[in-house]
Amino acid sequence: MKWILSCLILLSLVLSAQAEEHGFYTALLKDYVEGDSVNYKDLSKDKRLGEYIEQLSKIDPEALSSREAKFAFWLNVYNAYSLKVIADRYPIKSINQLNSGGLVVSVVLKKTVWDKPIVIVNGKKLTLRAIDHEILRPQFKDSRIQFAIICGAVSCAPPMTEAFEAETLENQLET
Repeated sequence: MKWILSCLILLSLVLSAQAEEHGFYTALLKDYVEGDSVNYKDLSKDKRLGEYIEQLSKIDPEALSSREAKFAFWLNVYNAYSLKVIADRYPIKSINQLNSGGLVVSVVLKKTVWDKPIVIVNGKKLTLRAIDHEILRPQFKDSRIQFAIICGAVSCAPPMTEAFEAETLENQLET
């Protein structure tokens, strides 16, 4: 019985450490972020983004060890899903093509790509808008969030070539 308990504790520690490290995502970003743009053509064919999102979906962000780990986690969730929603529908000319009913109608009726419940974290369905305005901004109160999240438009801040990590978060946000 002690052996089983020890194995469960070890497995829990390993999964917790993996939840706070996003090296898998960094490797993906390095392959597809080129300057100020993302190579969606090739990203759309790579299964690793879906695998990373599957990993993220199983994590309980409240179990993460620090504020920085939680902040990095939510930034990575937002960005990975933003990339995935575009890559899954590639080729498109604008992220606004993913809205329902055209830009004006979709904004008024809250049918934009940011309003669709496409994100799953710890068994809960969320929208990109909810992550942005109900989690990131109110919980972390950092104006640099605007420059850290990928909105999928040319007018947005360029994507980084690395995942956000708790240990380097402050430097990454400053960059």
